[in-house]
Amino acid sequence: MEEQGKRAIEEEVKEAQSLRDSLQEELDAPPDQVKCVCVLVHRQQQLNRKSEDLIEQYRCQIQETKLKHRKHRMKFENQLQQLIEQHKNLHSVFSPDRLPAEIESVENAKSQLLKAGKKL
Repeated sequence: MEEQGKRAIEEEVKEAQSLRDSLQEELDAPPDQVKCVCVLVHRQQQLNRKSEDLIEQYRCQIQETKLKHRKHRMKFENQLQQLIEQHKNLHSVFSPDRLPAEIESVENAKSQLLKAGKKL
């Protein structure tokens, strides 16, 4: 009987050790809920990084577009300034106030050419 008692105790000890080992494994491994939270947090961090990268990319594109627009605006302003200057110059040459003087100058040139032509 002592042997049966020993065996029974040994079996109980083995079962207790097995139970202790499985409980220790459960303690060592995070619970499923914690695993899910960890995975979700990791995914959220990845999404945040991707979003930040996209935001930075869009900022760069916006800055580049602003610089292009500024360059085009400056070019346009320069061309407009040149046209304004040309208009001022043309207006001063072909001003209605100058028309009588221009007509007189042309008539003088014409008469001088006619006189020069008669002499030949």
